[in-house]
Amino acid sequence: MWRTNGNVMIKAEPDDVWRHGCWRFLRYDGMRHGRRVDVVYAVRIGGRRRTGVRAVLVDRGSGAVVASFGAVTGLELVGPPRRLPRPRQAARRDAERHDAARAAETLRAAREHPARLMPDHSRDADTGQPV
Repeated sequence: MWRTNGNVMIKAEPDDVWRHGCWRFLRYDGMRHGRRVDVVYAVRIGGRRRTGVRAVLVDRGSGAVVASFGAVTGLELVGPPRRLPRPRQAARRDAERHDAARAAETLRAAREHPARLMPDHSRDADTGQPV
């Protein structure tokens, strides 16, 4: 995660560090495509071999998440990988794990979710076009 975001960070020292539950958060000042961003790392603490690291880039002006890195998993982490698979090999492996029926059910549930039925105030009520 550090190498991925190293070129975005302006300095190597964090501007802010805090802990929430079993996660430690570190916020660094950054610049991405000419815009100021916060680079926030979340490091899981406590427990051997289960250390996970996540990172997000947050636009300072809008507060929107520009990019996120790392994966959330429920699997037991047995240790750091010795070598990552090649992209095509990883894609094949992910395709083998894909459950089309479950994906279709998840999409159906998302489309039927009550939040989707709430009015969108950022669109014109008559035309449905973005305002």
